[in-house]
Amino acid sequence: MYASSQREDISSTSNLNIHRVIILSLLAISSLLCLNVSYAAGPNLIANGSFEAQDFTNVATFPNGFTGPNGTFIGNDYNSNTLTGWNFTENVDGWSDVGPSWALAQDGNQFLDLMGNNYVSGPNGTQPMGTVEIVPTNVLSQTINTTPGAAYVLSFYWGEDVGHDAGETVTFQVAIEDSAAATLFTQTLTKTAVGPVAGLRGPNTWDFFETTFIATTTTTTFRFTPTPPSGTASILPQPAGTDFSAGAALDNVAVHAIGPIPTLNTWALIMLSLLLVLIGLTRKPIKS
Repeated sequence: MYASSQREDISSTSNLNIHRVIILSLLAISSLLCLNVSYAAGPNLIANGSFEAQDFTNVATFPNGFTGPNGTFIGNDYNSNTLTGWNFTENVDGWSDVGPSWALAQDGNQFLDLMGNNYVSGPNGTQPMGTVEIVPTNVLSQTINTTPGAAYVLSFYWGEDVGHDAGETVTFQVAIEDSAAATLFTQTLTKTAVGPVAGLRGPNTWDFFETTFIATTTTTTFRFTPTPPSGTASILPQPAGTDFSAGAALDNVAVHAIGPIPTLNTWALIMLSLLLVLIGLTRKPIKS
């Protein structure tokens, strides 16, 4: 009789645990349904999103760019060097945290300055030797293949450029466009630079950004456009305290397709199935 009672207690405890698991599962499903949770699936669709495909300190890879331990100048006014996977309209700087001067990259050892070095002297620019030209602000972009109607998530890390001093405003615009140049999303990001920390300039603090969008065409373009701290100018001398080469630092750019979200009917079937299991477990066996 004692053994029988013990078996009943064990059976009762087991059923109680099963009930708890099912109830918690139902609550979890209900929460997901209310939150309409989605998730990033598949590989990163951005090529060279962390700017690690090329060694910014390699003179053979980046000739004529004042290339050294801290990185290189890349741009139309200096050289014909290219950045794997990306297009740019003027100049960019490829920086390495392996050198002694810059803050750490967010991912890997390299990051990008969106503005580039906009001081161009002599025969490389359009001004006579001995003057310095301020080129128009740069636009960094990349175009990827997308599926019309599909959802995607864009994410990246950004921060102040090595040219920023404490208190200056870091500003750049991110835009998402379809193949007809129609804007799917645009936002201007701003923050206040903290300046050098322990002697290291640049993005000592990285900010994370993320947004979702629905593709409307078979290709989608992402554009990043920085703004110098105090506006733009055409020719030096520049106003005191203004650095027209201070853009914004960028790293770890990613675009992922958003995985399928179960429909309401699917969730309903799952919940119904669990309820039927729960009812079956709670029914007492019929005595013969």
